[in-house]
Amino acid sequence: METTAINEQNGESPAMMPAREPLKILLVDDDDISMELVSCALRKSEGTIAGCEARSLREARALLEKESFDCALIDYHLPDGNGVSLIEEIKNSKAWKLPTILLTAQGSERLAVEVMKKGAFDYISKSDITAEVLFRAIRSAIALCKSEDALAERTKKLIEVNGELKEANMKLTSLTRMDPLTEVLNRRGFQEVLTRECQYALREGQHFIVLLVDIDSFKQINDTMGHDAGDAVLETVAKRLGERLRATDYVARIGGDEFMLLLRKTLLIDGVEVAHKMRLAIAEPIPWGNGMIEITASIGLAMVNRTTRSIDELLARTHGALARCKEAGKNRVVCDNEEGGVGEAQGKESMWSSLSLLRQGDGLRVVAQPIFRINPSAIAGYEFLSRSHVTGYEMPNDFFPLAAEAQMLSYVDRLCFEKCVLSTLSFSASLKYHINIFPSTLLSVSPENLLKVFPSERLKGNYFIEFSEKQFKGNMLDFVKGVDQIRESGVQLVIEDIGFGHTCLETLIALRPHSVKVDLSCSNNVANDAAKRHSLERLVKLMWTLECETMVKGVESQDDLSVLSGLGVSYAQGKLFKSREEDKICAP
Repeated sequence: METTAINEQNGESPAMMPAREPLKILLVDDDDISMELVSCALRKSEGTIAGCEARSLREARALLEKESFDCALIDYHLPDGNGVSLIEEIKNSKAWKLPTILLTAQGSERLAVEVMKKGAFDYISKSDITAEVLFRAIRSAIALCKSEDALAERTKKLIEVNGELKEANMKLTSLTRMDPLTEVLNRRGFQEVLTRECQYALREGQHFIVLLVDIDSFKQINDTMGHDAGDAVLETVAKRLGERLRATDYVARIGGDEFMLLLRKTLLIDGVEVAHKMRLAIAEPIPWGNGMIEITASIGLAMVNRTTRSIDELLARTHGALARCKEAGKNRVVCDNEEGGVGEAQGKESMWSSLSLLRQGDGLRVVAQPIFRINPSAIAGYEFLSRSHVTGYEMPNDFFPLAAEAQMLSYVDRLCFEKCVLSTLSFSASLKYHINIFPSTLLSVSPENLLKVFPSERLKGNYFIEFSEKQFKGNMLDFVKGVDQIRESGVQLVIEDIGFGHTCLETLIALRPHSVKVDLSCSNNVANDAAKRHSLERLVKLMWTLECETMVKGVESQDDLSVLSGLGVSYAQGKLFKSREEDKICAP
C-alpha cells in the first residue's frame, strides 16, 4: 500500500494562488503502468490533488475504513476480485460516502451500463485518459454526488414535513370532531357518524338505537361545588359510558350535560338492558376532594328509523320524555317508540329476577387470574374474581351496581367473597390468594365473622384482601381498627387502583398495606411514555419507603414488562401472560 502526493503544476506560483483544500483521491489499481498513467494525468490536472494508492480490494477497504476521500478511481480487474463489487459496496455503505469512477483497459457500452447501475458515477477507458478528461470526470462526479446527497436530504426533510403536516391535519380534523374535555365525539362528529350509520342501516336493513344520557341536577353540582367538580363529573361519565360500549358503538357529548350513544345492530329490547346498565354505572359516587359526588342520570331511548337524519330529530323525540321522567323522580330510563309514543322502559322484571339469582348465590361463579412475579419470572398466585351466570349481568361492573341499587351490595359482595375463598382450596397451598371485597363490606361485617370464612387448613398468611381506593367511603379510624384486627390474624391487605387521581398518602400510612396495585392508567404503554414512566418510578420509590410491594395490572407488551422490571415492580398481571397461563374457571 503506497501513499503519494500529487501537486498542482500549472505554471503559476503557489504563493500567488488562494489556499484550497486538495482533493483526496483513492486510486485502486494493481498495474504499475496504469498507476503511473493515472498519476501523471492527475499531476497535470487543473487543481491540487492528493492521492492514495491501493493495489487490491482488501487494501482499498482498509484505506476506506481509516480515511475519507473525495473520489475513488477503481480499476475493473484486481487480483482479489473486480472493481464493480467495490463500487457496489461503496454505494450501499452509509460510512463510505464518495463518488466512484471505473477505469478499464477495454471500452464496452454493456460494461458502462452495468457499472453505472451498480453505482459508478462515470466510466473511463484507460486509452482515453488525459489530464483534462480525468480532472473533469472527478469534478463532475463530486458535484453530482453532492447534488444527490443534497437532494436526498431535501427529500428526507420534505417527507418529515409532510408527515408533520399530515399529523397536524389529523389532529385538526380530530379537534373539529372531538370534545376536548371528555375526549369523546362532539356534536359535529356524532352527526357524521349518524349520517353514515343511517345510510348503512337503509342499505343493509339493519336496526340501531340511540340513547340520550342527561345527568340529573348537574347545574346544582356546578353551582355548589364549582366548575372543576362539574368537569370531573363529565369526564367520569364519559369514561364510564365508553368502558361499557362495544368497539362498534359510539359515544358523544352533544351539550353541556348531555351525552348521546349509538348502538349498532341493536334492537329496542336489548337497548333497554344496556340503558339500565349505563344508568347503574353512572350512579357510582365520584371521589372529589375529601368526599364524594353523588350523581344519577336519566336516559332516553329512540329506535332510529329510515327517516331520521339529524341529532335535532332525535333530541325532539327524547327531550320531552326526559323532562317528564325527571318530574317523576329522575334516575330512570324512558323509551320513544316509532309511532311517537313515550313511556318508561320496562327492564325492571329482568333486573329483579337477576337480583333474585344473585341473592341466592346460584348465579355466581369464580375465575382465577394468575399473578406473575417479575424477577424471577414465575406464577406467584392468583386473584379470584367473581362472575355471574345471569345473562346481561356477567361482569362485576354490571351486577354490583344492580345490587347496590337494591341495597344488597354488602350481602352480594360477601357471597362473592366466600365463594372466592372456597375456590382457593383447589389450588396449591404454597401460592398467594388475592380476594376482592368492597370497603363498605369490611365496615359492615365484623372482622371476627369475616375471618371465619378462611379455611383452617390453610395459612392465613397466604391470603390477601384487595379493595379499591376508588371505593373507599366512611370514617378512616373505624376502617383502620377493622383492618388492624384482620392483619393480626395473618391475612394481608392490598390497596388497588393506586394512582387513579385521588391517592392519599394518609390512607397508605394509616392502613399499612402489604402491597399496592397500580391503576391501569398509570402503567399502560409505560415503555413509550416518558412522563408516565417517571411518575411510576417515583411511586415505586415511595412504596419502598413505606415497605410496600408494587403490583401492576394490565401489562400487554414485553417492552412494558422490561420497563417495570427495571423500575423494581414486584408483580404483574395482564394479557401478556395469557400465553403462559390461562385464567382458570373455578367450580361454582
